[in-house]
Amino acid sequence: MNTANNSLRQDTDRRIREVLLSSLEQGKEPTVGELCAGAGVNRSTFYRHYLDVYDLMEKTETEIQKGLAQTLVSEAEGDPLERLVRYVGGYGSFYRIYLQKHLNGSMEAGFQSYWESHFKPVFLRAGVRDERRMQYFYQFVKAGVMTVLKMWLDDGYRESPEEIARVLRSMLNSTAWKKNASDKNG
Repeated sequence: MNTANNSLRQDTDRRIREVLLSSLEQGKEPTVGELCAGAGVNRSTFYRHYLDVYDLMEKTETEIQKGLAQTLVSEAEGDPLERLVRYVGGYGSFYRIYLQKHLNGSMEAGFQSYWESHFKPVFLRAGVRDERRMQYFYQFVKAGVMTVLKMWLDDGYRESPEEIARVLRSMLNSTAWKKNASDKNG
């Protein structure tokens, strides 16, 4: 594939997705015509990239969620909670809408990776071997994190990502977390 065409294709995809996210942020479900006008492309270009608006939405969601999963399991420097909050804040319009519609099952791929790499080892080091008990606590934590992120987005990012990460960390470090990890027999 020609590099120039590849970068042109990526630029076109980016512009179309930006218009989609902007429209969704404003509470609009855009038409192909509106997406094309906003991105400065013609309909045939849109249809070379996507089957329809729903295909665009699905591919956008998949791309953003893959990025979240990579962010959560990244070995990059810095606090993983802060990386999570920054990533979600960077796609605030997407996640504001996404969390309203998918709060119960959202961001599963990213959190599942984080479960395997971070949460489960903490339980195992603490001597907890009951997989079901670990899963209960994991679901509890995941729902809490997502709800806090939704609240932060809905409130217009009033706190910094660092502050939200501190709030999340303090919840994870609470006595309930320590008690659950140390209460091996439940």
